[in-house]
Amino acid sequence: LRVLFGSDSCHSGTNTRAAAPYRFPRRIRRACRSVAVAVRLVHFAGCSDANYSYGAAYGGQWTRARLSAYRPGMTYREWFDAAAKRMPKNQVPLLTLDPEVGSFADETAL
Repeated sequence: LRVLFGSDSCHSGTNTRAAAPYRFPRRIRRACRSVAVAVRLVHFAGCSDANYSYGAAYGGQWTRARLSAYRPGMTYREWFDAAAKRMPKNQVPLLTLDPEVGSFADETAL
């Protein structure tokens, strides 16, 4: 299972620390009659834990940068890099990959 998690909130760098590796609850595994599934995670965080995400009434800067930077055929890493270049110097986004489970950052986005 692949999860792209985008967060655009202050102190968002480790929003995923409890998410990976993730095991589906027993009732869901039993319902699906399958074993636990490893989740491959890529996290596009608006900033590190020590910093702030900025925005206005029209939305967060990081969210707007991600939306405007996406082009068909990009990998997730290319998409992140293109969006990060659109950010002002006062907010540095963070790309988090799960080393235990693996990521899909170099696969074609969406």
